[in-house]
Amino acid sequence: MPHGLDRRLDGATDAARITPGDPDRSGPHLTREQQEARSMTVRLEGQIAVVTGATAGIGRAITRTFVERGATVVGMARRPEPGAELEVELGDGFRFVSGDVTAPADCRRLVQTALDRFGRVDLLVNNAGYGLPVNRVEDVTDEDWHGMIDANLTSCFNMCRAVLPVMQTQAKGLIVNLSSFAGEQALAYMAPYAAAKAGLVQLTKVVAVENRDRGVRANALIIGAVPTQQSHDTAREVAKFLRGPDFAPDRSKPIGSFAGVRMKAESVARTIAALCSEDAAELTGATIALDRGFSAGWLSSTLLELVACQAIDWP
Repeated sequence: MPHGLDRRLDGATDAARITPGDPDRSGPHLTREQQEARSMTVRLEGQIAVVTGATAGIGRAITRTFVERGATVVGMARRPEPGAELEVELGDGFRFVSGDVTAPADCRRLVQTALDRFGRVDLLVNNAGYGLPVNRVEDVTDEDWHGMIDANLTSCFNMCRAVLPVMQTQAKGLIVNLSSFAGEQALAYMAPYAAAKAGLVQLTKVVAVENRDRGVRANALIIGAVPTQQSHDTAREVAKFLRGPDFAPDRSKPIGSFAGVRMKAESVARTIAALCSEDAAELTGATIALDRGFSAGWLSSTLLELVACQAIDWP
């Protein structure tokens, strides 16, 4: 039994009972309009969430949203500075642990930190990962292949392995794994990333069916186009790979707009919060496309429209 979990069996620690949902955190002087808006918002009151990649991009938005809705987040990332900044911003709602999710010992330490401080783990969001570098399959190095698999798949396995005994003892818990449309559709020049994200979907399903009678659920999210520093960096690398290191896109002649499929990280985080609420308690083993219809056929439909309107050449 993991250290600290025996205390959970007699109830949460004092910190867990007091910190999440503390009136001082939610604002004791809310106006009537604010109180009404708050009552209509999906709440995660008192939940203890572990989030990887918690200090940047989508992970930072998830952390903020969870705390705003009453959860307490224990988050991990490699760089300590953004974590310290987020602790100051979110106060008692966030505790940062510096570490690397590709290292099993760091993953165990993250879960243990949540147990020692709060006595349980209700939610795990596996968000950490990256999409670089890019290359053709035959040119992918062993180092790049293993690095991408470790960052985007093995890291999630490490976290699942660390948290499952805790959730099984609690007979309650939810794991959310953030995959990508690259895990469902072929994405040229990004074979290691695509393979890892596809594997993550299958890992999620196995976790779900193995724990179907233990009170532990698992779902995978197919995340679409979200403008973050990481997604911009990946797009630039693909452009340089195809057109050379000095390539600069000509935005004066756009052939179409991706505005309809682009999502904000904050919007994605709110949707994830809804899927982590008790209202979604029957959902497990699911692969959910959170991409504004991209994986359902948005790109092919847009291509058809552009061809029909002669916006692009068609032989």
